Amino acid sequence: MKNEDQLKQNTLELGVDVADIAIDMLTENELLKDLPVVGLIYKSIKTLISIPDKIFLYKAAKFFQAVNQKTTKQQRLDFTEELKKDSNKREKLYIAILIKL
Repeated sequence: MKNEDQLKQNTLELGVDVADIAIDMLTENELLKDLPVVGLIYKSIKTLISIPDKIFLYKAAKFFQAVNQKTTKQQRLDFTEELKKDSNKREKLYIAILIKL
Protein backbone atom coordinates (compact mmCIF):
# COMPACT_ATOMS: atom_id res chain seq x y z
CA MET A 1 0.00 0.00 0.00
CA LYS A 2 2.78 2.41 0.90
CA ASN A 3 4.58 1.66 -2.36
CA GLU A 4 1.41 2.45 -4.34
CA ASP A 5 1.05 5.80 -2.55
CA GLN A 6 4.70 6.60 -3.21
CA LEU A 7 4.29 5.64 -6.87
CA LYS A 8 1.26 7.92 -7.19
CA GLN A 9 3.16 10.76 -5.51
CA ASN A 10 6.18 10.28 -7.77
CA THR A 11 3.95 10.16 -10.86
CA LEU A 12 2.20 13.38 -9.84
CA GLU A 13 5.50 15.14 -9.23
CA LEU A 14 6.85 13.92 -12.56
CA GLY A 15 3.73 15.22 -14.30
CA VAL A 16 4.20 18.59 -12.62
CA ASP A 17 7.83 18.72 -13.78
CA VAL A 18 6.86 17.78 -17.34
CA ALA A 19 4.18 20.47 -17.38
CA ASP A 20 6.71 23.06 -16.22
CA ILE A 21 9.14 21.97 -18.95
CA ALA A 22 6.36 22.21 -21.55
CA ILE A 23 5.49 25.74 -20.40
CA ASP A 24 9.17 26.69 -20.61
CA MET A 25 9.38 25.38 -24.18
CA LEU A 26 6.13 26.95 -25.39
CA THR A 27 6.35 30.40 -23.89
CA GLU A 28 8.28 33.46 -24.90
CA ASN A 29 7.75 35.09 -21.51
CA GLU A 30 11.01 35.02 -19.54
CA LEU A 31 9.23 35.26 -16.18
CA LEU A 32 7.20 32.13 -16.89
CA LYS A 33 10.32 30.35 -18.09
CA ASP A 34 12.12 31.08 -14.82
CA LEU A 35 9.24 30.13 -12.51
CA PRO A 36 8.04 26.55 -12.06
CA VAL A 37 4.40 27.66 -12.35
CA VAL A 38 2.70 24.27 -12.28
CA GLY A 39 4.96 23.11 -9.43
CA LEU A 40 4.08 26.18 -7.38
CA ILE A 41 0.37 25.67 -7.95
CA TYR A 42 0.60 21.96 -7.13
CA LYS A 43 2.60 22.49 -3.94
CA SER A 44 0.31 25.35 -2.83
CA ILE A 45 -2.79 23.20 -3.24
CA LYS A 46 -1.11 20.28 -1.50
CA THR A 47 -0.20 22.52 1.45
CA LEU A 48 -3.69 23.99 1.71
CA ILE A 49 -5.23 20.52 1.71
CA SER A 50 -2.89 19.27 4.44
CA ILE A 51 -3.63 22.11 6.89
CA PRO A 52 -7.14 20.90 7.86
CA ASP A 53 -5.76 17.35 8.23
CA LYS A 54 -3.08 18.57 10.63
CA ILE A 55 -5.60 20.58 12.64
CA PHE A 56 -7.88 17.53 12.89
CA LEU A 57 -5.00 15.28 14.02
CA TYR A 58 -3.96 17.85 16.63
CA LYS A 59 -7.50 18.05 18.00
CA ALA A 60 -7.86 14.26 18.02
CA ALA A 61 -4.56 13.86 19.89
CA LYS A 62 -5.61 16.43 22.51
CA PHE A 63 -8.96 14.67 22.92
CA PHE A 64 -7.38 11.24 23.44
CA GLN A 65 -4.79 12.67 25.84
CA ALA A 66 -7.58 14.19 27.93
CA VAL A 67 -9.52 10.92 27.96
CA ASN A 68 -6.36 9.05 28.92
CA GLN A 69 -5.61 11.44 31.79
CA LYS A 70 -9.15 11.48 33.22
CA THR A 71 -9.86 7.74 33.17
CA THR A 72 -8.18 4.58 34.35
CA LYS A 73 -7.17 1.80 32.03
CA GLN A 74 -9.88 -0.44 33.47
CA GLN A 75 -12.54 2.23 32.87
CA ARG A 76 -11.46 2.50 29.24
CA LEU A 77 -11.51 -1.29 28.80
CA ASP A 78 -14.97 -1.55 30.39
CA PHE A 79 -16.26 1.24 28.18
CA THR A 80 -14.79 -0.46 25.10
CA GLU A 81 -16.58 -3.70 25.95
CA GLU A 82 -19.83 -1.78 26.49
CA LEU A 83 -19.48 -0.14 23.05
CA LYS A 84 -18.80 -3.49 21.39
CA LYS A 85 -22.13 -4.78 22.70
CA ASP A 86 -24.29 -1.72 21.94
CA SER A 87 -24.04 -0.53 18.32
CA ASN A 88 -26.54 2.29 18.87
CA LYS A 89 -24.48 3.74 21.71
CA ARG A 90 -21.31 3.30 19.65
CA GLU A 91 -22.81 5.19 16.70
CA LYS A 92 -23.94 8.06 18.94
CA LEU A 93 -20.49 8.25 20.49
CA TYR A 94 -18.78 8.40 17.08
CA ILE A 95 -21.07 11.21 15.98
CA ALA A 96 -20.53 13.13 19.23
CA ILE A 97 -16.75 12.80 18.96
CA LEU A 98 -16.69 13.99 15.34
CA ILE A 99 -18.90 16.97 16.16
CA LYS A 100 -16.71 17.86 19.13
CA LEU A 101 -13.54 17.68 17.06
